[in-house]
Amino acid sequence: MPFTVVKLPAWSDRKDLGCHTGTISDAFLELWKAGKLTNARKEVERIGRMSNVISINGGVELDLMGQENAESAGTRRLSGIGGQMDFLEGACRSREGKGFICLNAVHRYKDGTLKSNIVPYFFSGSAVSVPRTMVQYVATEYRIARISGQTLRERAEAMIAIAHPDFRDSWAQYAQEHFQ
Repeated sequence: MPFTVVKLPAWSDRKDLGCHTGTISDAFLELWKAGKLTNARKEVERIGRMSNVISINGGVELDLMGQENAESAGTRRLSGIGGQMDFLEGACRSREGKGFICLNAVHRYKDGTLKSNIVPYFFSGSAVSVPRTMVQYVATEYRIARISGQTLRERAEAMIAIAHPDFRDSWAQYAQEHFQ
């Protein structure tokens, strides 16, 4: 999903975009070839001191409180955290900055069954890569949820709204029982 998000400005009227990344990818090459990625307006190298920083990170799963697991499937390690916390914190500190966690609402197994990537809680052994206090926005194919500054109940409702429809009723029941 982050690759798709990075490609979108290549077709827009935006110009003089800047990039501050721990990992450069082919998506940024398209921006550069389109003449959009120039860093001409980049203020400084420290993320939190730049204005209007938009941090886009991928995740494995998020719970209804907005905690993110970006590195494991239960106790099985998938990756490391990398610079995700640095970019999310930088966006939080940036004047008018926004930090996004982007993920598909579900994972489809080979047999066709669905596993929700938005879960009521993390199973034992799952990593909490990013605490709920650092997550501002979560995006799935269904919409974007703004969860910063929200109560646990409001966070749960926002997360349920961007979950796959097949899971919303179950997660709403869980939220009703656990987030008074």
